[in-house]
Amino acid sequence: MKERKQIIEDVCARDDIVSRTKHLAECCKRSIVEKGFCIEHMEPDEKPADLSEKVESYIKDADVCEKFAVGKDLFIGGFLYEYARRHPELSNQMLLRIAKGYEDELTKCCATDNPPECYGKADEKLHAAVQENLSHFQKICTIVKTQGKAAYEKLMVIRYTSIMPTASFEGIRAITYRMGGIMQECCAKDQSKLMPCAEEKMSDLLDETCAENDPATINKNVEACCNDFYSHRRLCMLDMKPDTESAPPEFSADSFPITEDLCTMSDADSLTASVK
Repeated sequence: MKERKQIIEDVCARDDIVSRTKHLAECCKRSIVEKGFCIEHMEPDEKPADLSEKVESYIKDADVCEKFAVGKDLFIGGFLYEYARRHPELSNQMLLRIAKGYEDELTKCCATDNPPECYGKADEKLHAAVQENLSHFQKICTIVKTQGKAAYEKLMVIRYTSIMPTASFEGIRAITYRMGGIMQECCAKDQSKLMPCAEEKMSDLLDETCAENDPATINKNVEACCNDFYSHRRLCMLDMKPDTESAPPEFSADSFPITEDLCTMSDADSLTASVK
């Protein structure tokens, strides 16, 4: 905490940094207690108007491989900085995946006979990954807006039950209920804020879930995802296949009593009643 406080104080003491962003300047005026929280949750500034749409020097310059070889971490850090300031509509997780994808592309391309021709196509691949991620959240928003939050939650109950059938219903229901709340909140925002809102909140929820439970007691696939990179954890869960190794309990019609009460129950209560 002391080190974090010192970093914040050092940043706020730099006029050349503070003067470039109005939100940071506002946070730096707050008390020591409020300053860190304010910076962590501040809204992004508008994208600089003079920026080109693409990070040209990282996909067209002939000496990219030389710079990459001299200082890989610094070079990739520079790329991440330039890409992030051009795309405030992307989530932190998406930006981290883009940086990793670009690094992997350079590692492959710089070993070829014509590296510029190879890494010159990197931007197209990164753009495709961004569109795929955005499309995923847009599809969820369509469900939430047209069918309601409860419909999305039920779909997620089915999804998570199939990939972790040994988890308790209470645990799965708690996760999916919060997922519904997150998407309802984020789908109400502008499209430019959908991905940062949804992916960052979803990632935080998965982090909590992995920390509060021993994933090894659920199954090896969940454990693998919980141990995956922070930026890849959500996609790992999304790509997970149904668990075919666990043996389901013997089916009994008595497990699903159909009573008149079901006609008057709320969606949440009827869902709970169906698994008791």
